[in-house]
Amino acid sequence: MRSAIDEQNAVWLFSSSQTLPTTPKRSVPDLAAPGVAIWSSAPNGKLIPLSGTSMATPHISGLAALLMEHNPEATGVDVENAIYKSCTRPAGSSTVRISRGVPDAVKALAALDAQA
Repeated sequence: MRSAIDEQNAVWLFSSSQTLPTTPKRSVPDLAAPGVAIWSSAPNGKLIPLSGTSMATPHISGLAALLMEHNPEATGVDVENAIYKSCTRPAGSSTVRISRGVPDAVKALAALDAQA
């Protein structure tokens, strides 16, 4: 699960987090990525700013794709672990809204290389 954050690294009001009826009582998004007022294509060749986890998720997917391009032998678990190791939680962020934090591409690349 992903959270959408704004330019100040604050979780967007309508971003993902949910309460589950079983233990553990909540599911916290692991990662956060830019997802507020992200320019996206629209009909008739237009661009519009959109917000939400659907705008944040491509940032994480793109990072994973770049890491896999860098090391084609890496497994999905290797890439996931490298991304997780690169995360930093923004100052003042709620653990209810972001668990691991915001990935850093340079740190993720270094973590992936260290696993090889």
